Parts: sequence; C-alpha cells; structure tokens
Amino acid sequence: MGWTGNLADILGSFAGAPHDFLAGGTPHPADKASWAYFGLRSHLRDDEVWQTLVVPQRFSMRMVRAVDQAVSAGQHSYCEMRSASLCQQQRSWCLQAGMAQLQPSALGEFECCNSITEEQLVQRQRAWSAAPQGAIRSPGQLNHRIRDSGKVSASALFRPHARSRRPAGRARGGRGGSRGGKKRHQRKQKQKAKKPRQGAGAKKAQAKVRQKAAARGGGEAVDEVEPRGARTKKPRGAGRAGGAAN
Repeated sequence: MGWTGNLADILGSFAGAPHDFLAGGTPHPADKASWAYFGLRSHLRDDEVWQTLVVPQRFSMRMVRAVDQAVSAGQHSYCEMRSASLCQQQRSWCLQAGMAQLQPSALGEFECCNSITEEQLVQRQRAWSAAPQGAIRSPGQLNHRIRDSGKVSASALFRPHARSRRPAGRARGGRGGSRGGKKRHQRKQKQKAKKPRQGAGAKKAQAKVRQKAAARGGGEAVDEVEPRGARTKKPRGAGRAGGAAN
C-alpha cells in the first residue's frame, strides 16, 4: 500500500467512526464458487464465511480481544476471512465497514489486484504536492497495490536529502571487503591465539616425563615430547626397552 499527501491526516479522517472493525474493502459474504480461499479455515459453516480486503485494518480493543480469544481457541481462517466473519458472528456488539464506504475521497486507486509502480506513486505524490492548498486539496489518498519496479526507490525520491552513513570507499562486510573476508580474518586470529597454549602444554608434558624418569632413578635422557596431535612415528621396540629398564 502507498499514499499521497499526509498519512496521519488520511487516517485521522476516520477517527470519529464508531466501528469495531474497519477494513480497506467493504466486508461482505464470500462467494464459494469464485473465491479460491473459501476453504482455508478450521471452523465456520459455509454461510458464515465473510471476506474483505484487509489492507489497511483498524480494530477496537474489544475486537482485538475477540480475535485473540478465537485464535487461541484454535479457530483459524484465512486473513481476509477471519475478522470479517468474526464480527458478523458477533454482530450484537460488533460494527464493521469498509473505509471506501465511509470516506470515498480517502482512497484513490484501491483494489486487491492493481499493479501501481513506484514511479507512478511518486508522480501522484508530486501532483498532490503541487496542488493548491486549502479546501481544494484533500489530505491525501491511499493507493493499493504498489509493486516494486526494481528501478527506483520511492523512499529515496520522497527524501532526496538522505545519504548513506557508510564511509566512502568501504564495502559492506568489513576489512576483507566482504563477510567472507571478515570471517577468514577471525579464523586466523583464533589460530594465532591457540599456538602459545599448545607450546605450554608440551612443556608440561616434558616436565612430567622427567619427573617419572627421576622417580625410577634411570637418569637417562628424555626425548622432547611432541605437541598433542603431532604424527611423528615412534621407533619400534622403544616401549619394550623402557619396560625392561624397570
């Protein structure tokens, strides 16, 4: 959805409406033969299914609580069906209507399956801005449906003064110019941090071997102990010779 003019003023024009549920389209009984989503529900008889265009929506607090209780109780249904059907079921207190029904001038081109590009929306915004102010110009209009053309950003055109905060010449992703480069740098730092710990472990292992040799009273020279994970081959018979010395 998009809009021309002032969004707060457009929505404010419905402030006096006493309805518990307001939707973009007027709520009405659903047509089983033509509506593809008619069967998407876990409750409701066929004659209880209502539908509406749910962009945008406004709820009273008691309607919010009623929807919450229904969903919590396992009563699930398609989004365009849920609130309209519930309000119809609770019509003793629930009042619903469509925004176009109450304020036709607040909605411009507004249908479920429209295809309004961002360029077209920008042109409409500019036309509204250029119109004379006062009683002649409306607060604005809601438009639906806006589809991203992929060529222009409406937000950038509405705010031409906006600029990126990223320093010039620096790519997104850190030092390496990409997220992959940053991760490689972090892995290298971890590998460097592990090396001193491996050296300290080897020294402790050597000290233990010397202590055991001294306790046996052998006094023979002790080969340096390889760090854990080293794959040096041990000479054959070394273990048996050690055993014979005992």
